[in-house]
Amino acid sequence: MALDREQEGPETLDFDPFEFIDANTDNNTIGGYLRALAAKPHIGGSLEDEITTKNIVRTAMEEAGLTIKETTYNVLLSYPKREDGQRNYVALKDSSDNIIESSKSAEVEEILDDTQDDPLVYNPFIAYAKATPAEGLTADLVYVNYARKEDFIRLEEDLKIDPTGKICICRYGKIFRGNKAREAEIYGCAGLIIFSDSADYAPEWTEPYPESWWLPGTGAQRGTTYLDNGDPETPFYPSIGGAYRWDREKVEKYGAKYDLPGLPNIPITPIGYNDAEKLLVAIGGDKAPEDWQGGIKDENGNVIDYNLGPTMKDGQKGFMFVRTTEERRDTTNVLGYFEGTVEPDRYVILGNHRDAWVFGAIDPSSGTCTMLEIVRVFGEMYRKGWRPRRTIMFASWGSEEYGLIGSQEFVEEHLTQLTASAVAYVNIDVAVGGNYSLSTRGTPNFEDLMFETAKTVDNPRKVEDDGAASLYDNMMLRNAKDENGKLVFGGVGSGSDYAPFLQQVGVSVCDISWRCDPHYSYPVYHSVYETVPLVEKFVDPGYKIHQQVAKFTAKMMAQLSQDAKIPLKVVQYAARVSKEVNSLETALNNYPSNGVDLTFLKQYANKFTKAAADFQAKFEDATDAQEIKRLNDQVMRVERSFIDPNGLPERLQYRHVVFAPSSKNSYASAAFPAVYDALFEIEKLTGYYSYSEILLTIIRKGEEEVTAWEMVKEQVSTLSFFIYNAAEALKLSVI
Repeated sequence: MALDREQEGPETLDFDPFEFIDANTDNNTIGGYLRALAAKPHIGGSLEDEITTKNIVRTAMEEAGLTIKETTYNVLLSYPKREDGQRNYVALKDSSDNIIESSKSAEVEEILDDTQDDPLVYNPFIAYAKATPAEGLTADLVYVNYARKEDFIRLEEDLKIDPTGKICICRYGKIFRGNKAREAEIYGCAGLIIFSDSADYAPEWTEPYPESWWLPGTGAQRGTTYLDNGDPETPFYPSIGGAYRWDREKVEKYGAKYDLPGLPNIPITPIGYNDAEKLLVAIGGDKAPEDWQGGIKDENGNVIDYNLGPTMKDGQKGFMFVRTTEERRDTTNVLGYFEGTVEPDRYVILGNHRDAWVFGAIDPSSGTCTMLEIVRVFGEMYRKGWRPRRTIMFASWGSEEYGLIGSQEFVEEHLTQLTASAVAYVNIDVAVGGNYSLSTRGTPNFEDLMFETAKTVDNPRKVEDDGAASLYDNMMLRNAKDENGKLVFGGVGSGSDYAPFLQQVGVSVCDISWRCDPHYSYPVYHSVYETVPLVEKFVDPGYKIHQQVAKFTAKMMAQLSQDAKIPLKVVQYAARVSKEVNSLETALNNYPSNGVDLTFLKQYANKFTKAAADFQAKFEDATDAQEIKRLNDQVMRVERSFIDPNGLPERLQYRHVVFAPSSKNSYASAAFPAVYDALFEIEKLTGYYSYSEILLTIIRKGEEEVTAWEMVKEQVSTLSFFIYNAAEALKLSVI
């Protein structure tokens, strides 16, 4: 993997950059960065985030010799009240309409060590949730499992429970909390309580923190429910001077018209499993299906029954008191860069956000401390004479947790320049979320680069992995493989700062994280317990995993910024598209005589495959500098080719027709998203209507009414064009 000397720039180096990265990436320095970053709560828009944390990042960039640029945006953020009597809580009311004091949820999480005891901690809340009336919200409780669309369909159609006007209670997991809120609102819930089930966050075979890293009973997951990206008041445009702002009333009134899921319009609040037990045992009615049962235990250690409601025991009612407010605050992006010597107008970007719901020792500070160490190492190389061929940028984004606000505003502000110049975006949000395995995911053209780089970095879990020597060996041992024994390369959805680059511009992206056991996310996610002691005791003692993730990421950034030929393979993109076309054909075979014709889709996928193969062969053989530059531009254009300027149906901020977040779960990646969203409208009817009825079912499409299958046909046609468009972008001749 050593760089060719003629690729290094104007001067010959007396060291190998990759060997330098291996020798000089320091775990102790990484630990020092993390301890500084996670010392205080630093929620987006706070003084601690905008001054203290920002200064840590800026100082590190300045010491490395980067050129610094900052941009501040005034955006709509959301916070809970912290005054006595104004904090959010849920409870039960007795038959006389009095609050049962013993049922009240904890207003703050239990402090289990001194590092968590800080007056700047915001009590658990859901950003942008609607406040309850001053007297609170009282209603029967209905249990809705994970609050997925299929859960609500099952609730209404099979279980005959109407959630309209009820306080719905669901458990975290399976999908993004914003999609839970959206479905709850669609199905008429008056409010939504989201709890962390011990079955998912503290299984019975575990001990909670501080004995291990599992979630204590009072731990609650904060988070946003905003389903779009960027400042909610300036959709599609940056929050710069002169920006026209939508107030909440306009967002609520016109959001649906402009296909903006927008802000939630019901009260929502999170609770821990100790408090959830008090509510769940009060719900009567039928017992929930077996696959809806959880693991919460009563005071005697017995797992409770989860009932559906809306009947409640002893004439009780559910109660919510939510005082979350919204206000405009400043949020700042900090960017540092080394300008390229040969292609200064081509940008390779490594990004991570700064803000955290509380201390954020994992999310995002594991990524921030890793990025800052990469900045330091690149600064040392720069002082020794190394120069990037392309401009290499390091970005610290503000207010990501609220809805990718900093990165989205940056992309909206610099859309034209990024469209012309951005080569690739590398994301490192949760660099170390566990100690199980390296997770690599991204657009398909990143696959070889990530896997080959992983072969050059030592495995920090070699002993635990039975001698598996490299990061690649670690992945081969622990990660999913396809039917041919090849590592599965994951796709990207949303939920982190790569999304605006991929969805708005069409920049190839990847996301890097060392993860937990794939059956669990890291349990203390977005809680007060996500602190430095938790990382140093249980997640990564000695910061050895952080160190190797930093080496891996730094080597990729070196290649992307330095190699004469952009190391992203279009043939892998074409192969993935063909595979997804085959999967779509298989899915459609479940619906005989549906009238969907895939002839042109398959024809254009084959055209893309052949064009990619011809292009890759020419690209690898090219030696002339001008020809390489032209071919590099075509590599960049392939991703741009999948951008539909009209946006996806009902999701105008998402424009990538091949990969976008699932409309049912914003965390998850969905191939051919518009096609499968249309198919979902048909699949959810299966079991309730006959096949002939489905063929004739009328659904809404904006202000039109069309049959469900017409929606599928239209989206297949649209997809076919953009795959054709990508093949055309790889032509080796004039149009």
